[in-house]
Amino acid sequence: MNIKHADCPSRIQDKGYVEITYGNDIERDKIMKILNDDGLGIYTVLVRQ
Repeated sequence: MNIKHADCPSRIQDKGYVEITYGNDIERDKIMKILNDDGLGIYTVLVRQ
C-alpha cells in the first residue's frame, strides 16, 4: 500500500489518496469486499502488480 499525495477526483486538490496493489483477481475481490464493508474514508485506487 502506498500513500500518494497527488491530484485526485476531489474538490480539494491538496488531498492525497491510498494506492493498494494486488497480485490477482482473488486478492482484488477480497480487498474490494473490505473496502465495501468498511471503507477507508479517503479516495482509494487499486492497481494490479
